[in-house]
Amino acid sequence: MDETNKIILKIGDVDMSEHVICEAVDISRSPVWSDSFTAVNGEEKKKCLGVRIDLSADFSVLDGTAAAALVSACNADSVSVTYKCPAPETAVFDRPSLRCVPVFNDGEVDYWNISVSMTCPLKGSGL
Repeated sequence: MDETNKIILKIGDVDMSEHVICEAVDISRSPVWSDSFTAVNGEEKKKCLGVRIDLSADFSVLDGTAAAALVSACNADSVSVTYKCPAPETAVFDRPSLRCVPVFNDGEVDYWNISVSMTCPLKGSGL
């Protein structure tokens, strides 16, 4: 099996597939349209320029190492993300929003629940 097919969610170089709560991955795709214009025949037209993608995911009980890797991968103005929808796709997203909640400390290792949400404003181009 192709390694890409095993990826559920990879943010930057960090594969979070084994940590993501699959039921908590939400991917929305919506078309991005041009302004309407009048064609030569007098009809109003508009063109699909590409697709906007909104992605959110939850990660439960990450140890400090996995949590730090995820936060570090999200710490850029744009992030390459590979996700399954249902086939693997890769897109460049704007800087993700993060929500980090400490779960507990066993005396040595901190654990975290982390949620991310991000937007790819335009994937593809009809220009």
